[in-house]
Amino acid sequence: MARSLGVKVYTVGVGTKGLVQYPFTDSLGIKRYKNIRIDLDEETLKMIAQKTNGKYFRATDTESLKNVYKEINNLEKTKIKGKKFSEYDELFGKFLMWGLIILFFEVTLENTFLRKIP
Repeated sequence: MARSLGVKVYTVGVGTKGLVQYPFTDSLGIKRYKNIRIDLDEETLKMIAQKTNGKYFRATDTESLKNVYKEINNLEKTKIKGKKFSEYDELFGKFLMWGLIILFFEVTLENTFLRKIP
């Protein structure tokens, strides 16, 4: 589907093959390590990258993964056109409400307690 849409897929194989120490927390809350076999299917990743005219990368540690991301970033630059939207929040309603309340009290007081006698 990606190939039919013209999308390049860059695949990244992360980690090491074979037995690796995997951290886990036991029932007492103690952090322990356990040997777990990791089988990375590099052939499938390479096939996906090849069929979409992408590229396969291999990262075994954090630094090599950062380098992979930098290289992918340098490979593809696509300009994206987007619409810019501005959202405005009307604040006059609060001031209008307080103005009307003050006007109501002014008219009420002027005609009751603060009435002018000629």
